[in-house]
Amino acid sequence: MRIGRKLAAVAIFVLLLAGCSGQPNTETIAEKAEIPELKDMPMAERTYRAQPPLPKVTAGTTEIPVVQDSYCWDYLGCRDYVGGKTMYNGQALTSVAPGEDIQILLDYQPQPSKVNVAEIKDDNSYEAVPLSEGGFAAPKESGVYYYTYFATWTTADGKYTLNQTSAVFAVEIQ
Repeated sequence: MRIGRKLAAVAIFVLLLAGCSGQPNTETIAEKAEIPELKDMPMAERTYRAQPPLPKVTAGTTEIPVVQDSYCWDYLGCRDYVGGKTMYNGQALTSVAPGEDIQILLDYQPQPSKVNVAEIKDDNSYEAVPLSEGGFAAPKESGVYYYTYFATWTTADGKYTLNQTSAVFAVEIQ
């Protein structure tokens, strides 16, 4: 019996060593998932950015500051932040007229497969904001309003998520 246990322990040890070949795993997520959009694209051809793209948010000619929130982005990996209103602390609020058109533009190609905007309520719940032609109307009631922007890139068939990014912005209605 002792020889059998020793032999089994040696076999397991050899298998573990064989799995740790010391060679780095150069297979990308795209190759593992067989994502055609990325599988055949050399890394050198992918756009390099030090961080995920942020949308440009404007009300008329006034640019509204946007703060990076959580993301999972290709070669950068994932970053999870506290999110919501807390991410916007310390930023100056932008005054916007009641009902003014707020536009959101993401200067990035390819454009995301899906974009969502939600208002962050006082109890930190989220309420979807319907977008029309890349924007929405500012609230008509005075107050400070916080929003979260969430963009997702998927494969053509929608089966796999390639990248995700989110951002926070706020306006003050007077």
